[in-house]
Amino acid sequence: MPHNLKQARHDSRSAWHGSCDRWHGQALAQSKPVDPAERVPRGPGHVEPRRAPTLRAAAMLIALAAALAGCEAPVKIQPGLSGARITIQAKPKSGYHRPVAGVSGVDPYGMSTPASVDDEVPQTGAFALVDYDHLDDIVVWLEPQNRVTPDAVPPDITLDVATPDPAGPPLFATGVGGVLRVRNTGRRAESVYSVSEGNEFDLGALPAGGMARSTLHRPGVVEVLLDSRNEPLARVYVAPSPWVRRARGGQSVVFADLPPGAYRAACWHPRLPGTEQNVQLRADQLTRVTLVVGVDALARSR
Repeated sequence: MPHNLKQARHDSRSAWHGSCDRWHGQALAQSKPVDPAERVPRGPGHVEPRRAPTLRAAAMLIALAAALAGCEAPVKIQPGLSGARITIQAKPKSGYHRPVAGVSGVDPYGMSTPASVDDEVPQTGAFALVDYDHLDDIVVWLEPQNRVTPDAVPPDITLDVATPDPAGPPLFATGVGGVLRVRNTGRRAESVYSVSEGNEFDLGALPAGGMARSTLHRPGVVEVLLDSRNEPLARVYVAPSPWVRRARGGQSVVFADLPPGAYRAACWHPRLPGTEQNVQLRADQLTRVTLVVGVDALARSR
């Protein structure tokens, strides 16, 4: 190889290595060394700096921990008044064991081995299997025992004859003195009435676009009926108190800003017996009450 060409190649490689060394030196100078205490091993021969969690991630972790711990939301009570948190527990009969899919009972004359638990008991009708874990249509109320008419107003109920619930007549709840409003957004007139004892009414032929109302005067179940249907449009449970709510098993309902005094906490369900409990509400305090819905409640009420 000619000397001049060999020298040119040597000079070219030296210049290239020099530029690489200068770039590497600048990168090292600009980079911040990592404290060994902040290094977290990720694998063989690999380390990376530990990153502090952001405020948003920390807030999400705190919220998740609070939810898992079952923390209750704070209840604000006006000075001088009281409140109650009522928890509903839906329980099957003592000693009951849920049937296991694919395992038949001990009765040799009973059903053959089912394909699933749902095949053992019908899910609709009078003999439907009760799902205690998701039991809904529970009505809860607080009734003052001093026989003084409360100033509170029971919730109003509004129904539409043109939009029936495909799952069946829904259940609503109100108290004595609650107003039931029925409107007709359909295209034809509908006759609306009730024959429930103590809450009979006849709203007549409700025209399309019309609305009528009726006040409910007596505790108990009210069936709102239509001439055009066999099933009720809806069912309404009328409690003896304006402080009434609908709930489901495992849920807690809160009644706030009540006058202090003696009350009766009670619950009702269309198919299962409920319980009641006398409670004393004190000023500036939240009283906790637990009510049970289930067959065993019959023994408690005796």
